[in-house]
Amino acid sequence: MKKKLLILILFWQPFVWVQAQSAFTPKEMISFYELYEFELNHPFDLPQIMPICLAQTKVSPQRMEEIMRAQASGKNAKISEEEKVELTKLQELLAIEEKKYKEQFDTKLETHQLLPATYKAIKIRFAKDITFQKEVYNLYKKHKNK
Repeated sequence: MKKKLLILILFWQPFVWVQAQSAFTPKEMISFYELYEFELNHPFDLPQIMPICLAQTKVSPQRMEEIMRAQASGKNAKISEEEKVELTKLQELLAIEEKKYKEQFDTKLETHQLLPATYKAIKIRFAKDITFQKEVYNLYKKHKNK
């Protein structure tokens, strides 16, 4: 009996979780779409940010290109101690920029009163379910035309 109960619980929990995750309010779906649009139109753009951060180090763009080409071809570029320090600084600057981007997005989540977990759950379903995509888009379009 205990074994059957355990099996029932193991199969029931995921079912309940999926049911709970699949019911989103119209407000959540509209907010999601607005944020998703922002995310698509304003991604964290490493190629655009890299030169800005690189300019704050002593590594020249040409030298950085040499290092990156060597790494891409599976070779170890000869890097001086000073360059190692500067490349570490570059990584820190890029991490700061990424953190700023994430904070900006988190602020938008708060403004839209949408929890990060809810945004992520909707995004996962949105990516997998074309019917849900149409439902969200139509709801957003209807809301925008009011």
